[in-house]
Amino acid sequence: MKRIVYLLMLAVVAAVLAAPVAAETPNLGASAAYITTAPVIDGVLNDAAWLTASQMGAKLVVDQDNMGVQIGNTPRVAYLAYDDYNLYVGILMPSADTSKLVTTAGSFWNNDEIEVFLECRDLLKYFKVTVDAGGALYEDMGKGEAYAAVGLNANSWVVELVMPFSTLGRAPKAGDVWGLNICGHQVADGDMWITWNPTYGGFNNPARFGDLVFLP
Repeated sequence: MKRIVYLLMLAVVAAVLAAPVAAETPNLGASAAYITTAPVIDGVLNDAAWLTASQMGAKLVVDQDNMGVQIGNTPRVAYLAYDDYNLYVGILMPSADTSKLVTTAGSFWNNDEIEVFLECRDLLKYFKVTVDAGGALYEDMGKGEAYAAVGLNANSWVVELVMPFSTLGRAPKAGDVWGLNICGHQVADGDMWITWNPTYGGFNNPARFGDLVFLP
């Protein structure tokens, strides 16, 4: 009997070891367009800065879960621009019915929300800004200088976010490569932790930030 149990245990261990393990994908790359006129932060993506970003390919799609195994049903599109002082992020998020977006769950991270991570790799420093669909903002490892606006439409919501470079102690130059990730929690449109660059676990993982190139 003991021999049978032992053989069964060996079979279980062998099966676990033989199970396929999802390989981590290479970190993704994105770019930010240099602008001379900052966007108006009002929750509406109608500024010339966002058009410049789109024309220069300075945009990305946030559409998969944090493990990189599932595509969400409401992919988010982010536009990236910068000047001498700030990174500007505009994010358009489709939703079947924005009146059902969760904004009162008791914490930012149980609401429908977005999280933007920005890292100055030379200084080994990063900070994160979380904005939920109700317009509340939480800044982690920052100086409290970031700000944002949220706009709600019938079938989409928008976040316009300003992340000051002063928080990290250095402004980038054209050609610099910093770390970036855009993540979040989708609740109303199907509960899912969603990312641009999969983190294979928690979001606070600088090794899994993508490469952000600052364009001339």
